Amino acid sequence: MEYFECDVPSGDGLCSDNWCPCSKTVIPRGTGYLYIDQSLVDFRSQYRTMKSVGEAMGRGVVGPQIDMPIGLFRWGPILVCRRGAKLRNIDLKIAAADAKYWWKTGEVPLRATPLMYESVEKEVNLLKEKLKSVQELKDKGDVEQLIKVLRSKESAGVRQAAADALGEIGDLKALDPLIAVLKEKRPYIHFDWVYVAAARALGEIGDSRASETLESIANNKREFSSVRKAAVKSLKKIQERTD
Repeated sequence: MEYFECDVPSGDGLCSDNWCPCSKTVIPRGTGYLYIDQSLVDFRSQYRTMKSVGEAMGRGVVGPQIDMPIGLFRWGPILVCRRGAKLRNIDLKIAAADAKYWWKTGEVPLRATPLMYESVEKEVNLLKEKLKSVQELKDKGDVEQLIKVLRSKESAGVRQAAADALGEIGDLKALDPLIAVLKEKRPYIHFDWVYVAAARALGEIGDSRASETLESIANNKREFSSVRKAAVKSLKKIQERTD
């Protein structure tokens, strides 16, 4: 990541966003959100330091006029409050991290602040790539790598895909890892489809060693109904294979 210099207030800051109706909300030092638009990035890519900015001003060079009153020019990003950041639809997590870094170092990332839809689109595309990778592992029958994905801290959707793939392959190596998923400690209110997929996969593998865990899930009234139903179905499949 490349950066450019920008002066930091000696005390607290103010929301300086003309789009925001907050009437200059005080932003405590070290907090807030930075809005960096592309016009500023284009300009400051030529003048990375405050010294070079001063020299440019001496030569009559002016900065971007976006979001500023006529005749006033901007050399740095806009510090905004949470309300202003939401109105601009910028990525709050990134904008807050940028602000925190700027307060600490006096440096600003030389890139525009992502909008929320851009961040969501990026995450969706990344998820698609990961799911494609899981599909490729399934096609290869790569049980070891699928187990690694299942045990990883990947998103629930990716782990679910790995569990389903392991169930379709049916290799006994996946038995213990899938059982371990169902035994994961989680708050009662937490649910995701990886647990349904793990219970379902155990039924596809069909080994009776999974019965005890599946029975525990099926009889647990605090478990989510979708997971319990998957466990019941898998128990029936295992019983049919052993009869």
